[in-house]
Amino acid sequence: MKNIHLKSILLGIIGILLVGFGAGMLTKTGYGADTLNAAFTGISAKTNLSLGTINTIFNAVFIIVIFFVDRKLVGIGMILSVFILKFPIDFAMSIYPASPNIFVGFLSDVLSLSIFAFGAALMIESKMGATVYDGITLILTDRTKLSFRTVRFICDGTALFLGVLLHGQIGMGTVLSFALMAPLIDMFRKMINKGVGYN
Repeated sequence: MKNIHLKSILLGIIGILLVGFGAGMLTKTGYGADTLNAAFTGISAKTNLSLGTINTIFNAVFIIVIFFVDRKLVGIGMILSVFILKFPIDFAMSIYPASPNIFVGFLSDVLSLSIFAFGAALMIESKMGATVYDGITLILTDRTKLSFRTVRFICDGTALFLGVLLHGQIGMGTVLSFALMAPLIDMFRKMINKGVGYN
């Protein structure tokens, strides 16, 4: 049991780092952030706070909401994500180069989304708690009885709408995120569940 527990914590932390790094990469390519960070980049531009700091504030507020709505979702991974996620986001944005053209940008966006989605799936399947945003998605999935993919599309669509209102960084990467994030997380969850052996 101890080994499984330690393995879960390790996988959860790796998942957090991948989510943050993927989100930072996607934003830095210059062709649009993921749907949630599209809204956050708008807030960041108006407040001069870093994207990582905006994520930390959002996560700190909504983890409290999740705790009162469905506290079993608040695992070590989700708590750690509140404090850790800022660093891989800001680190990726400091070292990853902007894409020189749309073709390279497309490839970079797909790679970034894959890293992001794999990290999110790893956190969920580690059973140590998803990211706060995925926690919200899981709560709505349970309450509505809709599929994870459908609820994620709705959440991403709402975030995208807010991004437009806030004049965030919206572009090809945002559209790809809206179209691919839910199915990618779904696919990676199945692969991880099978490979790692969680049931």
